[in-house]
Amino acid sequence: MEKSVVDGQGRDGLIQKTISLTENRDFRRLYHRGRNMVHPCLVLYYARNRLGHNRVGITTSKKIGKAVARNRARRIIREAYRQLGPAVKSGWDVVFVARSRTPSCKMGDVSRIMGGMFKSAGIMKK
Repeated sequence: MEKSVVDGQGRDGLIQKTISLTENRDFRRLYHRGRNMVHPCLVLYYARNRLGHNRVGITTSKKIGKAVARNRARRIIREAYRQLGPAVKSGWDVVFVARSRTPSCKMGDVSRIMGGMFKSAGIMKK
């Protein structure tokens, strides 16, 4: 079952909905067939979907640290995406993988890195 993560207002005034990726098969599809971008703080996997809305997944492994560090990494990534969400084109599946530096990064840094990745990937609105 997919759940709503972000309900942000897009430029056209309509509510743009982002759904959370929860199915293992969706994550595996992105890892194997999607494109990726790597930064020391964050890894991005992305691919088009035919749904008309974005779906986002966040992965943190035990290599990041204990539960507090993993939860901080997820919160930082989720908030950075929430701020950038209205500027992202619709119809994409995106998975963010936290790296060992992510919990020590500031949210503004992660947001800047994420925005740069989205621009390089061509999934940012102009």
